[in-house]
Amino acid sequence: MAKELSEVFSIVGSKLIVKEIIPKTTSRSGLESGKSSVKSESKGNVMLVSNSLSELYELGDEIYYPKFAGVEVSAYGEDYKILQDNEIFFKRKDGELIAMSDYIIVLKNDKKTSSDTGVLYSKSSSKERTSGEVISKSDKVNPQIEIGNQVVFIIHSGVELTVDGKQIVVIQEGEILVILK
Repeated sequence: MAKELSEVFSIVGSKLIVKEIIPKTTSRSGLESGKSSVKSESKGNVMLVSNSLSELYELGDEIYYPKFAGVEVSAYGEDYKILQDNEIFFKRKDGELIAMSDYIIVLKNDKKTSSDTGVLYSKSSSKERTSGEVISKSDKVNPQIEIGNQVVFIIHSGVELTVDGKQIVVIQEGEILVILK
């Protein structure tokens, strides 16, 4: 299919073409739904990559991106999305989440009243989990932020996802308030 898409599309700049993966869900009454059941993010498989991104992405890579990102196009009776590289949160490779662009992936902590080092969280922050462990970051992120760091981030920042049963939040560097030591 990628060869066929390259006959229809010539990608300009740092973009990719993705076939969206739409989860099917079934309601209690037995009705199936698709696209409307997707929350704030979408995922898809890379079908065509610009030359400038060929070192970062391979055909078939599973990527996650904002629900309303990109431009929808059709070819050969199939729907695709054209995405810019800065719209992609992360890719999944061999079960590992790899942050892309300038994103950081944080595994959210369970509700705690204090950190392991004794920092006390306020009551407002204990209602909403606003801390977690950095599990992936792109190369564009400040080197001071390292994998394994415990961070506190702005309430309601980023995009919350559940991947493999784990609660993660995809944020940008500016949404981190402090690194806990």
